[in-house]
Amino acid sequence: MNTQETQPELPNTRPDFMADTTIRVLPVPPDMIEPMWPYISVPLAKGMDVDPDFDFDRSAKLVMEGLTQVWAVWKGPHVIAAFCTTFLNDADNPGELAMDIHGMGGEGLNEWVELVSELMVEWATANKAKRIIFRGRKALARAYAPLGPFTIRKTDEHGDCLFEREL
Repeated sequence: MNTQETQPELPNTRPDFMADTTIRVLPVPPDMIEPMWPYISVPLAKGMDVDPDFDFDRSAKLVMEGLTQVWAVWKGPHVIAAFCTTFLNDADNPGELAMDIHGMGGEGLNEWVELVSELMVEWATANKAKRIIFRGRKALARAYAPLGPFTIRKTDEHGDCLFEREL
């Protein structure tokens, strides 16, 4: 199914808006998770392929408990990517918070990674996190550069990495 043609109607569907290609990164309110699910589940599943610690069931539970925020990356009226953020007690630094970005997947990474980076640093800082952690493929480390400066904490046998950025 082509999700680009069947997405929920946005409040402003003027022809000039529909032709818009502006990239926006917006939080998905909890009451919109269900209607947005057909559009955010596919990119989240792709992102969760490289994240053994988070799966749909655990993420859904954390969303319903208000502990995880789902984000959608829009290009004009279309969702092109999605991811989640969760604030965790930092195992490496007791008493401090770390923000975990997980399930990050979609298309057009180079179009939105810089905007996501800026927003996530603001979001983490506003919530008093001392570092950001995320998982991804080592092969995409150059594409992830706008999320940096980051270090690769570990790499598994499949080439999936745990990246870290101190704030």
